[in-house]
Amino acid sequence: MNGLCECGCGMMTSVSPKTSKREGVKQGEHRRFCFGHQNRRFIKNHNKTPQRGEFIHSGYVYVIAPEDHPHKTNKRYIKRCRLVMENILKRHLLHREQVHHIDMDRSNDDPSNLKIMSLPEHNREHRKIRRMLDARLHQNT
Repeated sequence: MNGLCECGCGMMTSVSPKTSKREGVKQGEHRRFCFGHQNRRFIKNHNKTPQRGEFIHSGYVYVIAPEDHPHKTNKRYIKRCRLVMENILKRHLLHREQVHHIDMDRSNDDPSNLKIMSLPEHNREHRKIRRMLDARLHQNT
């Protein structure tokens, strides 16, 4: 292995401190993926593979943030859904503003699927959805 992440992001992977059958790596070898980059199974049909400089973590697509972006992580990434909403609104989102995916697919960053909410509104929306799903499960049993 050459030490580059196999997701195509171009980042160097870490060296494994011990042999792991689960990860398929021996002690002293580079890992196949950077942390979180192996989650390509969360990508739906509209996002077949991440582009260079993108990776998937917990279903969200992260992209390299612009240099002057105030909310980028220490590794210079930001959620793609936040960038899409910022382009629509023509301003940076505030920390307290959440981006809600209407169809619950975190990798679907189509503008028609995104909605801005405050954190309490966002939590209420997800509780409501969870209650509806629970009610459907109880009806079917």
